Amino acid sequence: MLFSPEKIVILGTPDEEIITFTLDIENTGTNDIQLFWRLTKPSDFPSGWVTQFCDFNLCYNDNVDEINIDLPNTIKGGEKKDFKIYLLPKGHTGASSLMLHIYSDRNFSNELLEMGSDMVMVTTTTSSRNLSKSPINIYPNPSQEFFQVAHDDDVRKIAIYNIVGKEIGAFDHYKGKRHNVTYLEKGIYIIRFFDQKGEVMKSIRLQKS
Repeated sequence: MLFSPEKIVILGTPDEEIITFTLDIENTGTNDIQLFWRLTKPSDFPSGWVTQFCDFNLCYNDNVDEINIDLPNTIKGGEKKDFKIYLLPKGHTGASSLMLHIYSDRNFSNELLEMGSDMVMVTTTTSSRNLSKSPINIYPNPSQEFFQVAHDDDVRKIAIYNIVGKEIGAFDHYKGKRHNVTYLEKGIYIIRFFDQKGEVMKSIRLQKS
């Protein structure tokens, strides 16, 4: 059984209606396997956030954190499927964590996977524009030495934030400029793009490899 990626990463802005995390699952064996899931949230998980879990069978109601054991997820030998976790910020900022447990039995005793998150983070923006529709993007991503920006005609400044929302770098930008990231440690960062008026155009997750 293969699971990808290795950690839950849910990073976004309060302007986003839905932030999505997808867990890809592959049954590398020949026998069918049943899977049962459970989400655990710490006490600091913001009450204004809504989560929704979608497994092989259905998408559960808001904030349902455990599978209906009468509806097990079956994955056949050689088959690939996915689970999805949706976070609806509802305009609320915050930082917390999340843990996903996957079991092979309805008694939740034989655990196949415990997947946690370094951080579930929703950070503020200073712009009311629809950020999700902006064509701005970065490449390569993951980045090892540098990244460049696609559709960057109006980008004038870039800022980098760590997973707890602290700004760790800011620099001017012009069309076609490359930005060095060799000084960053491996991990997940938020790259935020600003126009000439200082308004946020878009926020994108960057993985430093």
